[in-house]
Amino acid sequence: MKSAIYSLVVFCIVGPFIGAIIVAGVVGKLPFGILFFAYAMGLIPAAASCLINWILFLSLKNKLKIPNYLMGVANGLILLVALTILTGFPNHLDSGVVLLLIFTVPSAICSSIVNSYASKRIHS
Repeated sequence: MKSAIYSLVVFCIVGPFIGAIIVAGVVGKLPFGILFFAYAMGLIPAAASCLINWILFLSLKNKLKIPNYLMGVANGLILLVALTILTGFPNHLDSGVVLLLIFTVPSAICSSIVNSYASKRIHS
């Protein structure tokens, strides 16, 4: 239970922050102005990403030896496909590339942090 709460906290704090940095880099602004928007729009996807990460981690940890960051990329792609199915693909290619980065990079980083922590707790 402690690992699940830790995971949710990491995904919901770190994920939107990294997403804000990505958007700020594309837009050319400082990430501080985008942080409120990033957390307002990113908490639900971050929580969903955390859930998908746990499903992938628990189902694949003993079957496949894949790096934690690749599990995070897969996690982000699952969410992006779900978003695309629900809302359609963006009109501009730039926004599609930004969405790809926003969904995969934070998920990869958060999955690396969370899964390495969970693996240590399981093996100790």
